[in-house]
Order: sequence, then C-alpha cells, then structure tokens
Amino acid sequence: MKTILVASSKGGAGKTTLATNLAAHFALEGRRTVLVDADPQHSSTRWAERRAELESAVLPIDAGRKKAWRSVLPEDAERVVIDAPAGSMAEDLESFIELADAIVVPVLPSALDIEATVGFLNSLSKVPRVHKRKLPV
Repeated sequence: MKTILVASSKGGAGKTTLATNLAAHFALEGRRTVLVDADPQHSSTRWAERRAELESAVLPIDAGRKKAWRSVLPEDAERVVIDAPAGSMAEDLESFIELADAIVVPVLPSALDIEATVGFLNSLSKVPRVHKRKLPV
C-alpha cells in the first residue's frame, strides 16, 4: 500500500483538488484506492460519494470524525491518499506523516502563499521520520 499525504498549512492551496485528482488517477489505473478525508469541510468525502457507482470508485474514510480511521482501512488497499486539514502544521499531522510514503505540498504562485508555506515546510523538516525516509520521486 502506497500512501500520499496532501498537506499545507495554507487554506485554498488546492489540497482537496490535488487529493481527489490523485485518487481518481489511481482508481482509473485499476488500483483499489482509499481517500482519507481529514478536512472538516468533508469535500473529498462528498466527491467520492458522487462517484460511488463508477467502476473507478474511490472509498472515502472520514478521518475528521473517526479518530480510529486506520482500523477501517481495507487490507487490500493499494493506494491511500490523505487530504489533510488546512491550518495544520507537522505536529498536527503526525499520525498521517508516519503512514505516508510521500508528502505533497501544493503552493499557489504568489508571494503571500509562498511565505505562508515556508513555516509549514520548516515544521515538516523537524519531523524525524521525514529525515529518515527516502521518499519516492
């Protein structure tokens, strides 16, 4: 099971759009895909529910309300995409980071967005697990 965490401390950076597009891509490839929705707006869950009848359906898991979300993660899941909540720093995402094979941080091309993201990237750099793993490119 490969897991991608899509996270940024900045709201409106495109986390949910990127997470749902990654999940759709993996599902269209024929991979059993799970979308873990940790965002209080639950947009990823609503997106997955609208696709439930498609052959390329994605299983949504609500990690915002269900703290034991890992216990409902199917054993046969091939790809897991985690849509993290906005405003989170690395210490808020530890349970997701420890499972992630890769962390994707979307950034809008503006000075304000880049500046806001620097603090998040700095907080990620302090997580020992991020330093110890060689993440796939």
